[in-house]
Amino acid sequence: MTVHHNSMYNTKIMANDKLRISYCIVCMNRLRHLKATLLKNIADTLNDQNIEFVLLDYNSQDGMMDWVKENLSEYISSGRLIYFRTDEPDEFSHSHSKNMAFKLSTGDILCSINADHFIGEGFSAYLRGHFGNNKPVFVTPQPAKSYRGAWRPPTDVFGKIAIRRVDFLRTTGFDERFAGYGFEDIDFVNRLTMMSVKRCLLDREEFCLFVSHSDQERYTSKPPVFKQLYVYYLAPEITKVLALSEDTFEEFVIERKLFTNADKFTSAYKRRVTEVAFEVIEEKRIGKWYPNEDDGFRMIYDDGEQKVCRPMQQNLVDKPSHDDDFSENCQKVDSDVLSAKLESNLTMLKNWKITKDNLQARRSHVNETYGAGKIYKNFNREPIYV
Repeated sequence: MTVHHNSMYNTKIMANDKLRISYCIVCMNRLRHLKATLLKNIADTLNDQNIEFVLLDYNSQDGMMDWVKENLSEYISSGRLIYFRTDEPDEFSHSHSKNMAFKLSTGDILCSINADHFIGEGFSAYLRGHFGNNKPVFVTPQPAKSYRGAWRPPTDVFGKIAIRRVDFLRTTGFDERFAGYGFEDIDFVNRLTMMSVKRCLLDREEFCLFVSHSDQERYTSKPPVFKQLYVYYLAPEITKVLALSEDTFEEFVIERKLFTNADKFTSAYKRRVTEVAFEVIEEKRIGKWYPNEDDGFRMIYDDGEQKVCRPMQQNLVDKPSHDDDFSENCQKVDSDVLSAKLESNLTMLKNWKITKDNLQARRSHVNETYGAGKIYKNFNREPIYV
């Protein structure tokens, strides 16, 4: 079976209560959060007949399918909840999963919510108040750069974006070049703005509640990208990073933007604002590494340079030390949370470059195809190809 999608939908103006809302939840191994939010969100909308919940189980391995079958069957039978599962992806993609869920939904208004988001009682009426006149708008908690108000939403709810189906299709969805975590929602908002879709700020605190979770859970929920990380502190804001894979390495120097010019007295009088946590300030170097006969390991760069690296005995669990010779004084990152956080930030940096490129090029359409894949609906064994 194949799902076909029209490029547009009927744009006639409808009464507010006739606008169908699809709350789209994408989830990979976040069952704990789903248990805390989904039943509450359904309960808060039970009196509204023009609402559906689309839950996309993105190949979770934490028992999500069994929990849904045991606890949510009545909502699936009534059509309030539609459960989809794909067993294809090995890693979570925010962009691809959101595109897939949006395309599988049937609503006039599509609202992306994370597994840890609460909708909030009355949120559906709030959305219909924005979309009822059928003008090109979207709702987001992300303030525009020009915003000078007091509202400062938690970044945990940035992914809560509501949009008309027709405008989602016009954008060709979230940019599927993004990997890992970060910036896909900011880029999506940027591109909507380029298309003259008006931003409506979600500035109601009761509609921005979520399940808080620690860095331990946030950053260690997926397998590490690198085998081991080493760092060397060059200056308060500058760190050299050596990332080892099975037999290759990457070496680069990063500048932490919030600490830039920290030694200047004028910095004490200015609020520090930066769009990215850090940037790579030297060209990345790569090569092969081998265990050294005596100690440490030998690094052979692609340009032919060789050196032996003997890390300090004191492993890094908090902050690196400063010295003169990276090959002798780098420190092993011995904290799973710190390693995962660094890896996540490196991925976010790549995503930021895509975001900046789309913005500078005024690129509103980004995907040739999007949200494609094989899925199963409501425990049926016959696959659907999106």
